[in-house]
This record gives sequence, C-alpha cells and structure tokens, in this order.
Amino acid sequence: MNDIIDVVVLNENPGGADGGDKKPLSRRTRLIIGIAAAVVLAAAGVIAPMLVYTGGSAALTVTVFSGGAAEVMLKPGVETALNAFLASGGDVPGYPLRIDASADTISVSADGGSLFTWSAPDNVKTDRGSSWDLNPGETVFWSPYANPDADPVPQCTVTVTARRGGTDTAQARLIVRQTGGTAYSITLLANE
Repeated sequence: MNDIIDVVVLNENPGGADGGDKKPLSRRTRLIIGIAAAVVLAAAGVIAPMLVYTGGSAALTVTVFSGGAAEVMLKPGVETALNAFLASGGDVPGYPLRIDASADTISVSADGGSLFTWSAPDNVKTDRGSSWDLNPGETVFWSPYANPDADPVPQCTVTVTARRGGTDTAQARLIVRQTGGTAYSITLLANE
C-alpha cells in the first residue's frame, strides 16, 4: 500500500520529468524544426508517386524521315522538317509516320488532310480517311490533301493514342505545318 501512495505522490509533483519546468523553444530551434518538417514533407511528396506501380509505361514513339533517308524519332517541342513528298504508289503524296508503343493498338486521327496505308511489295495505297487503328511498329502515311483535287492544308493536328486492354494508356499530339510550297514540318507537342 505504501508503494501506491508513493506513486501518487510522485505523479502529483508539478516539476521535473513530467514537464512542469520546461523552457520555451528558441526562435532558432523552431525555425530548424520547421525547415526539417518542410523538407520531409517535400521529399514524401516527390517519392510517394514513384512508389505507386502503374502497370508499366506505354510511351509512344513516332519516327519520321528527315534529311534524305534519315529516320528521326520525334522529341517533344522539337520541330522537324519532313522530307519532300514521298512516293506512295498513287497520285496523292504522303509522309510516313511509324508509331510504336507498349500497347495492343494505336489509334491515329488527323483534323486535316488524310491518312492512308501503302504496301511496298505490291504498291497498293489504301485510303483510311481521317482516322485509323494500327498495330505498334506499323506505318501510316499522312497527306496534306483530303482528296486528290483538294488544296493542301496549311496545318493540322495529328493525335496518336495507345490502348492496352481497351484502355487509353498514352497520347501524343503532333502539329504538322506547311513551311513553304510543298514543304512541311512536324512537332511533337505532348506525351500525355
């Protein structure tokens, strides 16, 4: 019974280890604690998203021809001159866009001009209109002409969407613009 009384008496003591005689933290100490807390929160905000598994990347790559037969993989924000009209087995010229991604299918749509495919062995050109679905690594041609009798479009947006399991996994927008006569350039705007 004396032990219980001693405990009660010790717990009633306002000074010492239970905080009765604490000094307030200095301004410098509070500043250091505040900065450390901000650094920890910022680090957690940067690192936490990296720890979440998203099922893998479906990064899109678009390859064009520029400067003769040189293949150029487009990079965001870099305007790339397209070769002069390439023969495409028909009366409508076109620029090849080889598109690859870690996806099941790739959808390509253009808000100007037209899309077509061309098989080199038998030189057969197939009009695809303003949109077409293809397999990763395949090539689709973009033409500045909606049809052989139309005037060429001065600019258009080509949207490329990668899909895996029926879900959109990546998207890129390309701006194709006329730089003079029959010359065009292409710019990858965004990988979303």
